[in-house]
Amino acid sequence: MIDRLVKVSNIVTLWFQVAFYSIGITIIYLILDREMLNATVFIKSFFPVIGQQYWYFTAYFAMFLLLPFINLLLGQLNKWQYTMFLAILVGLFSIVNTLSLDDCFKIENGYSVIWMIAVYAIGGYIKRFDIFTKKPMRLFVGYLIAILLTWIIKVFSITVPIIRLEGTIINSAFAVLSSALITYSAPTILCASICLFGIFKQIQGRTSKFILWISKMSFAGYLIHTHPLIFYNTLPDAFAFVFNMPWGADSDGVIGRSKYIYYMLIH
Repeated sequence: MIDRLVKVSNIVTLWFQVAFYSIGITIIYLILDREMLNATVFIKSFFPVIGQQYWYFTAYFAMFLLLPFINLLLGQLNKWQYTMFLAILVGLFSIVNTLSLDDCFKIENGYSVIWMIAVYAIGGYIKRFDIFTKKPMRLFVGYLIAILLTWIIKVFSITVPIIRLEGTIINSAFAVLSSALITYSAPTILCASICLFGIFKQIQGRTSKFILWISKMSFAGYLIHTHPLIFYNTLPDAFAFVFNMPWGADSDGVIGRSKYIYYMLIH
């Protein structure tokens, strides 16, 4: 949308779509289990933005109203200025904010309008200057490096005691850093996301049309499974039956390898 006219009708239409799922799912729960609802939950379903039913839409709604001014700013920047602007955005809100381990700029792990605007600016840069032209293998390698680095630190800090440093401040620092590196605004996740986007951007032909068609369903999927009533009441422990399967534990009752892997995946 960086080079398009921002129409208020677009956000209004999107709001009605969000409200449809927000109210509809709430009514279904009201019919099935009235004890699960209270007045606050019911009223919030009619106001998906200020009721914060969905963090993504709340952040997107605020960003959308600012888009005419954001686009005006980004459109005036030349490539060098735009690059410096992104360097400051990523440096402050991704790298520095992650290393602070205390959300110093209140990015809320990426669940905020500030980070939404930062990601929008990155996307605008990719479109305006036609980045990632015919470099799928480099992007794939970059994606793998970012993901592997993230999970190596994660697994190492939580499951593998540091020799002679277990229980020390260094081990604790690694544990905190490993949690910070899996947030939306973390440098490794940002890098992986950009690389993955660049790979999909170069897909052409029928495959591209299929991806564009099926991607239209993703937002509806998000609205359904992250609805507060579903996310906090239906999904928790939905796959707890895995623990009761024969291969879930060793003969002596100790957690088996499969169960351990499951535990790591859901945490």
